[in-house]
Amino acid sequence: MAARRFWSRLGSAPVSETSYQAEAFGTLWQADLPLPYFDQARDERARPAIHISRAAALTDRPVLARRSRGAVHTGGFRFVWGDEVTFDFHAPDRILYLPGPAWRGTLPDCFYSTVAALASAWNGRLPLHASAIEWRGQGFLLAGKAGSGKSTLAAELLSHGARLIGDDLTVLATTGTGFTVLPGRPAMRLHPASAAALATLSCEEVPEDPRGKLLVRPKARCELAEVPLAGVILIGGHHGRLSPAQALRLLPPHQFRPRWSEVLPGHGQRRAWLLALASTIPVAGFPSLAGFDDDARVERLTVATALLDELTV
Repeated sequence: MAARRFWSRLGSAPVSETSYQAEAFGTLWQADLPLPYFDQARDERARPAIHISRAAALTDRPVLARRSRGAVHTGGFRFVWGDEVTFDFHAPDRILYLPGPAWRGTLPDCFYSTVAALASAWNGRLPLHASAIEWRGQGFLLAGKAGSGKSTLAAELLSHGARLIGDDLTVLATTGTGFTVLPGRPAMRLHPASAAALATLSCEEVPEDPRGKLLVRPKARCELAEVPLAGVILIGGHHGRLSPAQALRLLPPHQFRPRWSEVLPGHGQRRAWLLALASTIPVAGFPSLAGFDDDARVERLTVATALLDELTV
């Protein structure tokens, strides 16, 4: 029981002596290693499952397209993380990992981001480089270039009544009438000042993070299995409500790993979803974050909450 409580606190619980399970992005993940940066699986709801296990070797597979750090193959993709590990995805539900000479004994961050995003895209989801919050029962995306302040703005909104759906990587599912946001990773990477202002369950240093950010699990966490998408805020550049034509021009670069998306199956469908997203979901611009004193935070929070309320209507 002590071991189960330990892995439950981290985010995945052992199913047997050598199997752990967690959930994220509408998928159940079952692995032979702990999955501490996903949520613990809460129940046995029927949903897709992906199995992750160590391989002694990887077989040759026909290459369809090469990309940075890997390639798309017949029936899957291969992603290489330096000398640490190679991931081999066999669609739709199996990931093998082959440790390299720099293997550290745990799944690296890229598994919880790039590998999970590419597997989600292959299996019919739309992964976006955005944070996601729940505001008054509806989902909102906070998208922007690296360093624009997505996580910082999300953290400030959490302190004012929002709840975290996921940080940095957001996966959408389509419905007959729109899109839903699927809960992602439960932790955020924040600058120490932002982390200190947030009620948290845990806070730890991120080894070798050049920005000095902390990995924080906020208390304000969305508990819903999926949240209807009500709006998108693009941080940086334009300010105020965008036209559908502007949104369609600005949204595609916010696909998660867009150059990989171009060569994965379903690329045309994902482009069609982006068109539908730009045409049917309100999209607004927001200035890049500047100034982090109390006055700047209060002013930014006032503008952001007013914009969320406007998009909710």
